[in-house]
Amino acid sequence: MAGKMRLLIAEDDELVLLGLKLVVEQLGHQVYATARTAEEAVDIAECTLPDMALIDVGLADGSDGLFATREISGRLEIPVIVCSAHATEEQALGAGARRFLMKPFGIEALAEAIDGIRGPHVAGATLAA
Repeated sequence: MAGKMRLLIAEDDELVLLGLKLVVEQLGHQVYATARTAEEAVDIAECTLPDMALIDVGLADGSDGLFATREISGRLEIPVIVCSAHATEEQALGAGARRFLMKPFGIEALAEAIDGIRGPHVAGATLAA
């Protein structure tokens, strides 16, 4: 792995967020910022330009992580990994995600997704635990 990535995580479940933060840091990366809503994720991404974003589909206040994915991936050109138990791979990739993780997923799947984005671009792929 070549260097620390700065990640934005958009997740509204505090326990899931805590787990993701611990795993991302265990993998040698930095959780640069977190967001609870899609709008907050887009605003933070615009201001901080993280290396990558990890976005849940169902966010606080009924906001849509796929909206955030379209904005962050499309307009800001920041690679996105979508993770969800409620969306499909087709929806995630259609919104511009580079990878899709079906919840629940394991540490290895997250590591592969992050490393897959860092390496040569491969059209979207689904990873499961």
